[in-house]
Amino acid sequence: MRYLALATDYDGTIAIDGQMAVEAVAAIARLRKSGRRAILVTRRQLDQLLAVCPQIDLFDYVCRGKRSFSLRATHASGNLARQTAARRVY
Repeated sequence: MRYLALATDYDGTIAIDGQMAVEAVAAIARLRKSGRRAILVTRRQLDQLLAVCPQIDLFDYVCRGKRSFSLRATHASGNLARQTAARRVY
């Protein structure tokens, strides 16, 4: 069986004290290079997440409760970290 995506929590899983571990960044980068998707699951507000996670562009989607945000749709326009909104996917 081939896995097509990895969904992971942020705080306490790939990030400690709000900062992503170097090993997690490298692993997710390898995952993306293999053609798989990376999905971040969090309870943080999107603007709060963008402020603490400079590596947000490693992820295709952010899932927060009933809302999902496609980061690839907003990344093409430039600096994702400075954007305040992402396209909602329902």
